[in-house]
Amino acid sequence: PAIGPFDRSATSVQALAIAGNGAVYAGSFGHGIFRSADRGAIWESVGNGLTDPFILSLAVTREGIVYAGTFRGGIFRSRDEGKTWQPVNAGLRRLEVKALMAAEEDLYAGTSDGVYRLHGVEDRWSVVTTGLDDTLVHALAQSSDGTLYAGTSGKGILRFKRNSSGWVRLQHGLKNHEG
Repeated sequence: PAIGPFDRSATSVQALAIAGNGAVYAGSFGHGIFRSADRGAIWESVGNGLTDPFILSLAVTREGIVYAGTFRGGIFRSRDEGKTWQPVNAGLRRLEVKALMAAEEDLYAGTSDGVYRLHGVEDRWSVVTTGLDDTLVHALAQSSDGTLYAGTSGKGILRFKRNSSGWVRLQHGLKNHEG
């Protein structure tokens, strides 16, 4: 059903993403996903097939495929502008997904167990590399040379360069909040 500018006064929006066609997606904590085709004037609740309404992250590929990371249900994919969603969790060890990032042919997921990659139209996630086991990844970024950065709980910022042996902790100048 269509609603005006978020009439749900208590809606907590955890994630936003914009598709190439201008559609805006908003992931809420407890109310699922909303879509606006008119820059936010009217929002429509979308999410047929989502089994977890607690959305933590969103990403849209250049092909317009929308991905949603959830609190307990893993990752869901929509190929029809959010109308229907299917789980895409094969290969993930944990289903809390705090960060999603689309980059070229790949989609990256920051989970409560490190960073995973989904290549192209594959349906199975692979761990980027070991070294972030049992580490909650909150944020992901990629530089133009393909280097990945992960913002984590407890380990600060880590970097992974293509063809390297693993994640490297970048701590010079970062304050340790525990000490």
